[in-house]
Amino acid sequence: MEEEKAVVSTEEARTDLPVFEKSSVSADLKVNRELTRRAFKNYFVFMIAGLIGLGAGIAFGILLGFAEMSVVVILVACSLLVVMDCGLIVYLLVQTKKNAEQKIVVEAEFFEEYLYSTSYKNGEKNGEQKTYYREFLCYKTSQEYVYLFPNKFSAVPVKKSADILAFLDAKGVKKKRL
Repeated sequence: MEEEKAVVSTEEARTDLPVFEKSSVSADLKVNRELTRRAFKNYFVFMIAGLIGLGAGIAFGILLGFAEMSVVVILVACSLLVVMDCGLIVYLLVQTKKNAEQKIVVEAEFFEEYLYSTSYKNGEKNGEQKTYYREFLCYKTSQEYVYLFPNKFSAVPVKKSADILAFLDAKGVKKKRL
């Protein structure tokens, strides 16, 4: 009787085999830059808006005189926006480089109903996560990788292939631009 249970559990385990080979991606500087590219674009847009506001404030200051309180408010607000954006860009550059130096490796296994990912930091296991495909917000692609987003703040990188893209589409994971 116990042998029958062992056979049943072995059969159950066989139905839960990975669909693709395990994907192992090193989160190097290239991967980190791809993931932060959109944030850089947003910061630059806000910086340009701040610079335009500064220019408008200076122009109104010349025309109306700097004694006008509204001109001073525009100049101060736009100056703060530009300074804050410069700080955020520097911080993002430093963090991107620091993250790449930590030697993070992400292994991902595609199963029929979920993705099982394990991360390693400096060779030691850092964490693992089982995420059902319906729980992913979206996936984004670059030339080499597919980034699966279980939330807004993290991504699971996997090596890109036509089979994986078709599989994710079949599972209903939404595709968005990187």
